[in-house]
Amino acid sequence: GEEAVKQAVAEKADLVILDLVMPDQEGIETIQVLRKRAPGTRIIAISGAFGGQFLNVAEKLGAHAVMAKPLKLESVVSKVAELLRSPASH
Repeated sequence: GEEAVKQAVAEKADLVILDLVMPDQEGIETIQVLRKRAPGTRIIAISGAFGGQFLNVAEKLGAHAVMAKPLKLESVVSKVAELLRSPASH
């Protein structure tokens, strides 16, 4: 999570896809930090842990989209394209 924030800020990332369960800095915390440090970056939060129950929390904290595992490549590609076509917000 910390590395994702560093890279997103340094590279002015348009989009970050992150899992909610990560070592060192969980996805929920990473979303909060990204919203502060890189507010224009779109976020897709993914999770399969605990039946995806934290996806609603991720959305409330500023994820632009949430996706439950297992993921289909076509769904991810479609969501990425949709978000990159939309104006940055949050």
